[in-house]
Amino acid sequence: MPTSKTCRLHRRKTMNPLKGETQITLGSEDYTCRLTIDSLMKIEDEIGMGIIKLVSKLSTEMDMPIKHQLSILYHALRGGGNDLTQKQVKQLVTENGLIKTTQVILVMLTSTLNDEDDGEKKEEGAA
Repeated sequence: MPTSKTCRLHRRKTMNPLKGETQITLGSEDYTCRLTIDSLMKIEDEIGMGIIKLVSKLSTEMDMPIKHQLSILYHALRGGGNDLTQKQVKQLVTENGLIKTTQVILVMLTSTLNDEDDGEKKEEGAA
């Protein structure tokens, strides 16, 4: 497997703490993604399924139609400030493979639905 076609998701401490913002790597490029309530509602309309049900299904079956992958990635990438077309998102999925892309989407959705602070309390003035 070529190492240039990696697909991963990671959170950075420097990321904007707004809920739903994540950094993903598709191929050799890093992208900021953000899923807002509005984008989640658009995704639900486009795929015909609630987002929580989708995450639950993905967690157990790891099965997602390509159309759903494209919808989720398109809205997440656009929400993160990336000026990508649907055609460009299709190309990203093609280059990175369906399984890797599905894994990234599952982690991204799970991160969006979970509480951001992970139980850590920040003190004012602490470095």
